[in-house]
Amino acid sequence: MASIYFFFSYDFGVWNFVVGILAFDLSMVGYLFNKRFGARIYNVGHSFVVPAITFIVAHQVESRFYLGLSLLWLAHIGMDRAFGYGLKKDTGFRHTHLGQIGGK
Repeated sequence: MASIYFFFSYDFGVWNFVVGILAFDLSMVGYLFNKRFGARIYNVGHSFVVPAITFIVAHQVESRFYLGLSLLWLAHIGMDRAFGYGLKKDTGFRHTHLGQIGGK
């Protein structure tokens, strides 16, 4: 919620939010190759480490673009976690560190 608040506080715009918040799910493309590769690519795009570092660096160098990107990225990950979508295991998309998602 904090990243969404700051995204709009910096006036990055509603359309940037709507389009950008879903863009990070493109990391699911890795599943077209195989489960293991898909899980790795997805997890890189959905762990807090890279966007947190991006946020810190963007703040230090005063990069508005990367600040907005990192806030969107953090918001996306936070929303995924709130809906129960965690980091993926190699056994399949529905198997996450938060438990299994979806039907059996």
